[in-house]
Amino acid sequence: MGMEVTNVAKEFTNFCRTNFPLTIRFGDEHADGTLQWSGRDAVMGLPNGNVARVSLETDGTSCKYEKLVVRIVSLRVGEVDRKEFRFNEYLSTRSDSRSDYSNGFHVWMNRGDLGWYIATPSRIREELLSEVEDYVRAMCGG
Repeated sequence: MGMEVTNVAKEFTNFCRTNFPLTIRFGDEHADGTLQWSGRDAVMGLPNGNVARVSLETDGTSCKYEKLVVRIVSLRVGEVDRKEFRFNEYLSTRSDSRSDYSNGFHVWMNRGDLGWYIATPSRIREELLSEVEDYVRAMCGG
């Protein structure tokens, strides 16, 4: 069982690093930050002392991941803000040619394989990641 869990965590880590490579630019006075993915979660320290935590999450259906959730966490008081980035609200451009499937974007885990389920986004950086980065930067005061 332990080996299966390790392989699933590696699968999530690799998928998230490839599909959600988030780098936040804070300006000249602060160092840029890159989220470090481990499984379905990533964290990054922010210049104001808080931490940004990003998670690939479901809406309750096992193995169907439909959003990134960003939490801004203070090490003193806990979670100070939270925002959900639902794939269907941000992604619109598809790279697949399946016109028979109109159920939108989600990531699916099936028998150890992880990937976009039929609808494959082609502009993740422009349509989703830039919004996540802008939110984290705004929550940091810059």
